[in-house]
Amino acid sequence: MDLTCKTIREFMADRIDGLLSDSERDKIELHLQGCDGCRAYWDQLQKQDRKLSDWASSLEPELRSGLEQTLAAVRTEAGRNPVAFSHRRIGFPYQQAIAAGFLLVIGFFAGIFGTQWLSRENLRTQADTLNPNIRAELTAEILAQVRTEMEQANEQTKQQLGKEFSQKLKETADSFTQTLNRDREWLSTTLTVWEGKRNEERASLYRDMAKLAKITENEFVRTRQYINQSRTLIENDRSSDRISEDPTQGSEL
Repeated sequence: MDLTCKTIREFMADRIDGLLSDSERDKIELHLQGCDGCRAYWDQLQKQDRKLSDWASSLEPELRSGLEQTLAAVRTEAGRNPVAFSHRRIGFPYQQAIAAGFLLVIGFFAGIFGTQWLSRENLRTQADTLNPNIRAELTAEILAQVRTEMEQANEQTKQQLGKEFSQKLKETADSFTQTLNRDREWLSTTLTVWEGKRNEERASLYRDMAKLAKITENEFVRTRQYINQSRTLIENDRSSDRISEDPTQGSEL
């Protein structure tokens, strides 16, 4: 079994009717556990089937017998035309075909005999006495109705899957855009902070360099002063030494 959503939904009616093998049932169950869309579709189908089954079960036995005979003819006809009905019974189990057949019978005889025909006794009698021609017409009508229902369900499934895909695509794009904007904002903030820190560090470095230059300048001035003073002292010492070594200069004085 190809486990695509389309195939799974096509086999859901067979699952309700109990026509699947254990392995097929397990595969569908496994798919439903991981697919929210198919699980929601299956829950909706079960609810619809329970309502129609309960309603069909509440009918008089005679009415149900006649309708089930018509349904048997529908099944036989469907078996003769597998191309039209094989794996295409999307969401339309046999229990629903019974209900559809019942409504067609009511509509058929109400159109012929008027609404006063719709009494319990008349319904019971007509269900038991459907002639082959009428039954054949009803069978063809039910088959057409089932085919229409299947085509509509198939189209609705395609539209639903398309909407779900578009929604998921939009959500993904929005999420990606939000993430991208958030990352851009974070990057811009980070770069701004880094730039501020760099400017701060640069300004601090300039201040330190200015302090160092000032200290160096002061030291240079002080060193020059010391050198000049030292030179003066040395020259004075030399002059004193020359005077003491030449006694004539001292006597002349």
